[in-house]
Amino acid sequence: MKFSDKEHEIDHSWLFRRMPILTALADRPHTSGELTDRLDHSRTTVYRATAELAERNLIDGTNRGYELTPLGAVIVEQARWFRRSVASAVELRAALDVIDSPLLWRHLSLFADAAVFGIDRGNPYSVTDRLLALAAEATEWRGVYTSAGVSGVVGRGLAAAPADARVDLVGPRERFERSFENAPGGTDAIADSDRVHLTFVDDVPLEAQTFDDTAVLTGFDPDNGFPTVLIETDDPEAVEWVQKLHAFYRSEGERPESTRQLVS
Repeated sequence: MKFSDKEHEIDHSWLFRRMPILTALADRPHTSGELTDRLDHSRTTVYRATAELAERNLIDGTNRGYELTPLGAVIVEQARWFRRSVASAVELRAALDVIDSPLLWRHLSLFADAAVFGIDRGNPYSVTDRLLALAAEATEWRGVYTSAGVSGVVGRGLAAAPADARVDLVGPRERFERSFENAPGGTDAIADSDRVHLTFVDDVPLEAQTFDDTAVLTGFDPDNGFPTVLIETDDPEAVEWVQKLHAFYRSEGERPESTRQLVS
């Protein structure tokens, strides 16, 4: 089967002008008259648009009206992803100034409905407090870390967490060891706990964790490493993405024989 050259001549600006028709057909087949009424277009505009879309193999005419082809359905889905990503970028713009991660940019649509927490003027520890509040309610805390303050948060989080809570984190060994120096208060709690499992890798692309069914991304001040912004969502796809990120780096890393070795 030879594909029409027209299928490869889809101008982006033309395509976005035709998206209302494609989006309508994603719901169900429509006749020309139904498209005219639904979109408040003239009959001439609908006739010309449907002819162009059919010529480019984006829609088919059937006895039920026009409907999307497989190519048309893929384009509608990608357009929805694009719009969701743009909306996410606008909503999360303050956090994106801090969390500079191309990996996050590629998956930004997962966080379209996320809440963003920044530092309160009256409480410089408000982001850390939010992390601890999540830890206090979670029975499973896992993720990847980049900060040199991780042991302090984990140590305080363990103290507040349920007795059966488990922590499974992956990140650079030198960051964790340095965190013991920065926050010695969490050292004993972590070293003496059989609820903390660590895996060391050379680097990870961002700090991302899940607290049960909540996904959290954290950004830090580049000068002092202090947490300054937090993105939080219960979206199942975002939670699954963070968990897969954790699982991937966990499988690539090295586990110490015991956490006590790190502080001895």
